[in-house]
Amino acid sequence: MRKLFIVILLFSALLVACSDKERYKLRNPESVVWNPATRTYLISNAGGGNILSLKDKYEFFVFNKKPLNSPKGMAIANNTLYVAARNLLVGFALATG
Repeated sequence: MRKLFIVILLFSALLVACSDKERYKLRNPESVVWNPATRTYLISNAGGGNILSLKDKYEFFVFNKKPLNSPKGMAIANNTLYVAARNLLVGFALATG
């Protein structure tokens, strides 16, 4: 019984680790803009529902804290990143996301 519990616990930890890494994968990228505040590229990830920040080659970070519904077009104006996502327009502070 103890071995079964350990196997289930390890499997659960593996699922959590894999699902967290899925947030950092490019899935149907739509737009790219340069973020001068953090000196990174911002990529709208329509398939993942997030905005990814590309710092170095292949080093991605999630820029937005709340997931969006298929983010597509992006533009920067007055230190704000504007993102078109389905039926709404969302603004994010460039320095903090």
